[in-house]
Amino acid sequence: MTVLPVSALGAEGTIRGLSPAETSIAPVTDPTGGGGSSGGFAGMLGQALDSLDQTQSTAASAATSLATGTATDSASAVLAVQHAQLAMDLASTLRDKITADVQQLYQIQA
Repeated sequence: MTVLPVSALGAEGTIRGLSPAETSIAPVTDPTGGGGSSGGFAGMLGQALDSLDQTQSTAASAATSLATGTATDSASAVLAVQHAQLAMDLASTLRDKITADVQQLYQIQA
């Protein structure tokens, strides 16, 4: 694993060479579910999955450009892939936790 020096961080804490879409998760527009078209929890979940999909797509294109030799900055490509891996690990952990909690609720009701 490569650790970047502090000088690689931009003014807003973003990593130079990566666009903000590659270094952050899209904000949720309506976390309260208050009657918006987002559909409350379902809308938030959809937005999170769309953000995860965008992260995975960015990592796939970065890995492809790195493999074909067209990448101008290999560190950015590696960071995009690592970011996507962490996002997928988080999504998987959340899925496992939610599944376990739902199963526990079913056991309580039985």
